[in-house]
Amino acid sequence: MTQTLSSRRHWRRELSVLLAQSATPATLSPAPCASCWPNRGRSGVMLLEKSEDERKEYISRQLLLYKSQSNSILKFMKGSTNLTSASLSIAHAIPQHGKALSEGEFIKETLLRCAPVLFHDMQNKDAIIKRISELPLSRNIIKDRIMRLNTNIQHQLKRDIRKCKYFSISLDETTDVTSHAQLAIIGRYSDGLTMREELIKLVSVSTSKSGSEICKVVTQTFRDLSIDISKGVSVMTDGAPNMVGEKVGFVKLFTEAIGHPIVPFHCIIHQEALCAKAGFTDLNDLMSVVTKIVNLIAARPLHKREFSALLLEVDSTYSGLLMYNNVRWLSRGKVLERFVECFEEIKVFLDDKDLGNFPQLNNDKWVNTLMFFTDLSVHINELNLKLQGFGKSFDVMFGYIKAFESKVKIFKRDVETKTL
Repeated sequence: MTQTLSSRRHWRRELSVLLAQSATPATLSPAPCASCWPNRGRSGVMLLEKSEDERKEYISRQLLLYKSQSNSILKFMKGSTNLTSASLSIAHAIPQHGKALSEGEFIKETLLRCAPVLFHDMQNKDAIIKRISELPLSRNIIKDRIMRLNTNIQHQLKRDIRKCKYFSISLDETTDVTSHAQLAIIGRYSDGLTMREELIKLVSVSTSKSGSEICKVVTQTFRDLSIDISKGVSVMTDGAPNMVGEKVGFVKLFTEAIGHPIVPFHCIIHQEALCAKAGFTDLNDLMSVVTKIVNLIAARPLHKREFSALLLEVDSTYSGLLMYNNVRWLSRGKVLERFVECFEEIKVFLDDKDLGNFPQLNNDKWVNTLMFFTDLSVHINELNLKLQGFGKSFDVMFGYIKAFESKVKIFKRDVETKTL
């Protein structure tokens, strides 16, 4: 090994000596400039070096060309970035309003139609229209943008929940338009000094909707997102047996899964709705009469059209009645309010069409009870809407409840003292 290294050093020394001996002024002359080198083959020999001024001029021209090309590339990239950002904004708005993915092409067509009129007095009108025409809003692109937004949101969500020390979740089970059960998992956690409330995921559940199935879905969702469920400290549910059951309820099973006790809550909005439903049991007969009349008019196409024509004839604010849905919490108040607003028109329509005998409509006591029931239902709807919304904390919602209780006491006192 030592002999090999020694021979290599000896060979390098001999090569250096030979190169030094063979060096001539021609070989030691400066290398030709970039402009001379491509022309070396024309005369068969290297061209002489150029003057310093010619070199500077050539370098200046090359720098200007480079800057021009760079500016063109940067301008193209900036325009492309702006188009991408604009398409992301539109892709974000489309699902927010429940629109189809193909609405992007409709938006683009609408913009192109109104742009010549909207920007006719602007000097860069053609540039604006050209930029709109380049906007990528096809169905596939909108789908891709939405997927990218979803990936980004999931990344931020996982990052923030991993950083927080504790979090709480809220579960809301509902049915979609295809009659499949969907479970919304909503998380609340602290992001530094700010409380965040985000939808973690919307997942499908089986038709059984048992506590064990819901617990399995929730724990698997957190596992897929790589979120430590042991950070959970509280759970809010609707108070159904499959959620709060003593042995196989979700809260019991989820507590066992995370390994420490948690604080369960019953949704305060759901409690308010149940209280309102239980408090009006004495008025069920009145509500059944209203529902029967509404269905008689609104559920039949012919009667619905004729009643709408009557409302139009008397210059009514409304065009028809609202159907009652016992599942929707706000439905009763809205139906009663519309019924009272169109009360006289309803009486006239029923008499003209001879659609049944409803003596209650001419009973002053029944009508007074209807008005009272309607006013109270409207106030309850207002309370329900106040309790809903993003970022409502428990103390704020509790304050709304206590304020409503005080309002009811005032109503009761006014009724007893006959004070309007």
